[in-house]
Amino acid sequence: MNLLVVLAQGIVDNSANTQCDTPPCPNTLQDFESVFASILAAIIPLAGIVLFVVVMLAGFNWMTAGSDTKKAESARNMATYGIIGITTLALSFLILRVIASFTGIESLLNFQIFQP
Repeated sequence: MNLLVVLAQGIVDNSANTQCDTPPCPNTLQDFESVFASILAAIIPLAGIVLFVVVMLAGFNWMTAGSDTKKAESARNMATYGIIGITTLALSFLILRVIASFTGIESLLNFQIFQP
């Protein structure tokens, strides 16, 4: 059976798919890989934006704390944790890039499930 599926990205020819003759076809591990990679591609920049906003809010809270030492201490801790989060996020990305660059193993940067 020759099935043509029209998606937002274009037309997909499912005639080569011999595992499933009638839609809906079961999901495969390759589907999970692409979904997981897409989720990571969306979450990492979002985490950076959220951490930046946390640092900005901490700075605002610290400036408006006045003589309230508890509020100033809370804002300082919030800024510290935000900076630690941004640093951890950036370093984890850079460490993977450096390892992939030195070893030549580019698959470190792509999520793939091992299939024997």
